[in-house]
Amino acid sequence: MNGYDNCKGLTSLKSEIDGSNYRILIINSRYNYEYVKILTDTVYKTLNEKYHVKPKNILQYIVPGVYELPFTAQHLINIAKYQNIPFNAIVCIGVLKLNNYENVQNNKTTNNNISDSVAHGIMKISIKTNTPIVYGVISDCKEIIEKNCGISKIYRNSYNQGFNWAETAIEMAKIHSIKKQRDITFNPLYSIHSKKEPDMALSNYFHSISAMPQYRCLLLEKYNNNNNNNNNNNNNNNTNKKNLSYV
Repeated sequence: MNGYDNCKGLTSLKSEIDGSNYRILIINSRYNYEYVKILTDTVYKTLNEKYHVKPKNILQYIVPGVYELPFTAQHLINIAKYQNIPFNAIVCIGVLKLNNYENVQNNKTTNNNISDSVAHGIMKISIKTNTPIVYGVISDCKEIIEKNCGISKIYRNSYNQGFNWAETAIEMAKIHSIKKQRDITFNPLYSIHSKKEPDMALSNYFHSISAMPQYRCLLLEKYNNNNNNNNNNNNNNNTNKKNLSYV
C-alpha cells in the first residue's frame, strides 16, 4: 500500500487522469512553513508521480502569509494568460496555527476570519479568471494541523491533506481543459422519467438535474408557488367581475 492509498475524504478516481499536458501552479505561504512544506511536497509528488505532470509544468511561488494568496494567484494567472501559457489549475497552501491556549477562543476567531476572507477571495478570483483554484488552508490547533499533515502521534487516522488537494487540482484541470460540449462525459443518474411530473416538463438538459432530490424539491416548490399565484390571480379576477356586475 503506497501513500496515495491512505488518502481520506475523497474517494479514489475510477479512471486515471493523464496530467502530462497540464500546467499547475502551487502558491504557498512561509508562515508555519514546517507544516506548509510537508503539504506542498505531498502535492508536488502526487501530481508528478501519480498523475504524470511534468516537473517543468509544476511551478511554485512562495508568499509571506495566507492573506497574500488571493492577490498573488490573480496576478500570476493574468501574467500567464498574457504570455499565452495559462495554468490549468492552482493550489493555494497555508497554515494558521493557534498558539496561545489561554486566549484560544479569540485566537480561533481571528484565524477563522482570515481563512474565511481568503476563501472568499480565492473563490471570486477563480470565477473571475475562469481558472480552478484549490483552497488548501488549514486553520486549527497544533494537534489537528499535524493530523492533517499526516505526522500526528496522537490520532490514528492521521492523513496528509496534500493528497486530496493534488487530486482535486488534477480533476479541475481536466474540467478546465474542456473546450467543447462533446468532450464532456456526464455521470449517469437514476431515471425518474417513468413518473413524469409537471416540473419535469423542461428541456432534456434539466432532466438529469431534476433527478436529484434537492433539485426536485426546489422545482416542485417553484411549480406549486406558480400554481398558487395563478389561482390567486384567477380569484381576484372573478371578484372584480362580480363587483363590476353590481355597478
